Amino acid sequence: MAMRPASSSRWLSRLWSRLLTRRGCLCISLLLLLRASLWRSSASRCLAAPPTWRALDGTLMRATTAPTTRTEPSFILLWSTDESQFRLVSKRALEAIFFHHPYASVRVFSNTLPLDFLSPLSAAGFRASVHRYNLSELLAETPAAAWISSTQPEAEEGPYYYSHLTDVLRLALLYKEGGVYLDSDVLLLRPFRLADVPTTHASLAPAAATAPMRNAIGIESYTGSSWSPFRNHVLNGAVLVFPPSSPFLWNAMDEFARTYNPKLWGWNGPELLTRVHARCGFGGDDEVQVLPPDAFYPLYWEDIELFASAEQLARQEAAWERMRERSYAVHLWNRKTVHALV
Repeated sequence: MAMRPASSSRWLSRLWSRLLTRRGCLCISLLLLLRASLWRSSASRCLAAPPTWRALDGTLMRATTAPTTRTEPSFILLWSTDESQFRLVSKRALEAIFFHHPYASVRVFSNTLPLDFLSPLSAAGFRASVHRYNLSELLAETPAAAWISSTQPEAEEGPYYYSHLTDVLRLALLYKEGGVYLDSDVLLLRPFRLADVPTTHASLAPAAATAPMRNAIGIESYTGSSWSPFRNHVLNGAVLVFPPSSPFLWNAMDEFARTYNPKLWGWNGPELLTRVHARCGFGGDDEVQVLPPDAFYPLYWEDIELFASAEQLARQEAAWERMRERSYAVHLWNRKTVHALV
């Protein structure tokens, strides 16, 4: 029997009231998530990385002939300001790498630091060096090359240009060389266990990441309530562990060039990495290993200034104890602490 208009109205009102309850919101969330999943699967743009690529020295590499292991870790850092800004946190970041990996190689790519800036470390026997880069050459033969001609001139006038520049540089450097990328305000708390470096496998793993790292990226934070299906993670690129020719990095460079926005700070960095991971699923040796916040980001950026103060010492001690048990490294969020940690 057909429903009368009045009863239909009451039925819709009761339905809407029920949907506005927590259980109802859960149902709506699930339906919307299903719709979003279907959209991603139909509109995804996930590219296969080419079988060959050029290393930084110009050598043509092939996936079938490239070495799959290293004898020691290789770390890559970037620096875009002058040497006067290379302060205590960045110096401690370098020292922490060599404290935990004394035989590692550390290359700092910078067009502003003197080439002999790290000579005290190299004189002490550590493999530390500063390298120049040519942006056009570095992005050549990658999807990010299109950014140079189409958007980069405009981007140079934007307020976040140097942040965005390091966003794309880290992707290209890791794609061509592989290894570990670190922001200069990330302090290692223990040796990294790297799947491609067998000499690191004996290191004690933190509770937050027990498997050796490969194609690894960390969660910075979560969005939404803990009970909501809309609760998604936000990835961060301050620590990246990838082999060369990674399809994830290839797709991230493609996303950077296609969707670049000079006016939004995080859109081309953490949000870009989060979008690409959500859209592109990789399996087998290319599967992306997503680590929980405690692995690299145990201190949330909104709280970081507390840990540079003498306040709430019990909370601070609890955080340090958690890091000792669960963390590989800690990101000190230099944009927030630059004036507190000098």
